[in-house]
Amino acid sequence: MEIFSLEDLYNLAIDLVNKIELKTYNTKDLIIFIRKNQSKKLLNSFCIAGKLDKFEMNILKSDISNVKLSLDNIIKNIINHPDLNLYDYKRINKIISYPDEVICSKNKNNCICEKNKIGYITNQK
Repeated sequence: MEIFSLEDLYNLAIDLVNKIELKTYNTKDLIIFIRKNQSKKLLNSFCIAGKLDKFEMNILKSDISNVKLSLDNIIKNIINHPDLNLYDYKRINKIISYPDEVICSKNKNNCICEKNKIGYITNQK
């Protein structure tokens, strides 16, 4: 796994998605195609998108504060949510750091940080 800057990781994801004829695939098949044709090492490359505070860590029962954003996750988001751009990703740390509301999911694996109804983080084990 390699650690990237958020901007470099986002641009790499855009490049990988743009190399594919999008009309040929539905969204699920496109994600599968990219995963089959890229190394796991590359797809697991990540950036630190933000840090959880002690309250959020407690909700998730986590002892790790770093919120990692992987290349695989950004690719999936570019395909499923093309309206998100680099500016939106740069706001993740602010949303996590200063949420208006923090809600834990029933299964305790997800913590939703709301800031004007924007934001979502996952505790991936």
